[in-house]
Amino acid sequence: MISKQLEQLERRDCPSCTAVQSAVTGAVTVRGDNAANVIEVVDHGDATADVSCDANDYSFTDVSRVTVSARGGNDTVTYSTDADLGEELILKIDLGTGNDLGVVNLSDGNAINAGVHADIIAGSGNDDVDVSIGAITETDVVMDIDLSSGDDVLGVFVDGDLVGAVLQVDVYGGAGHDRVDVVSQDATGDPLPIGIDVDSLIDMILEGGFGNDDIYFDVTATDDSDGEAIIDVSGGRGNDILALLMFNEAGDGLPESLVIDLLLDGGTGFNDCDVVGDTPVSFC
Repeated sequence: MISKQLEQLERRDCPSCTAVQSAVTGAVTVRGDNAANVIEVVDHGDATADVSCDANDYSFTDVSRVTVSARGGNDTVTYSTDADLGEELILKIDLGTGNDLGVVNLSDGNAINAGVHADIIAGSGNDDVDVSIGAITETDVVMDIDLSSGDDVLGVFVDGDLVGAVLQVDVYGGAGHDRVDVVSQDATGDPLPIGIDVDSLIDMILEGGFGNDDIYFDVTATDDSDGEAIIDVSGGRGNDILALLMFNEAGDGLPESLVIDLLLDGGTGFNDCDVVGDTPVSFC
């Protein structure tokens, strides 16, 4: 009789949520799985970052870009800065399927002194996305946010002045009953007038897409703001509730010294619209 003995193999744990960096490009890729992942990226503002991916911790230097793919499950993804941003940030976050929470915090008293290009894709599911933007100086911040399908909630919070800067945010709601809020407020949630100097531009397109959507743009500019604001709010298809409110500090009209190009378009459906002054309105 031949006796068989089984050799016990060395245990090899395979993390479900991982982060790797390309030795060639410096790009960091964070990848979740189909479970409910908790992913946190802390940007130190100098091309270094710490990543926590479930129970796995990583530190990276010479980071050129960050891509987060959460995949399936009800995930929580947080990207934040803990210092002034002094190196260019190229960021892509795909929350994947599931009811996810995505937070991008470029504020908390930290200034943005280098370019930002961020793409945020909510994916399918009922997702919550919060984006906070602090003071921007002599650079451009460009964000594209696609809420995709599902009943999603997006908050974009601006709490710093623009000095020689461009803030461009494009939002597409996709299918579902979405709520989008763009507001100028401080850390406690109180209204905060923001300065937009003569060399600065705030440029936003907020489009609801399919479904009955609520879109609110409510921003106050300081009375000495003499830059430019181009804001386009569009409901798309469905019965939408829309507000395009850009106030002076007194809250009783449009900022007088700001060059303003505003448009509110209800789209198809029965829409409820609110504007300040003689802001152009159609299909409401």
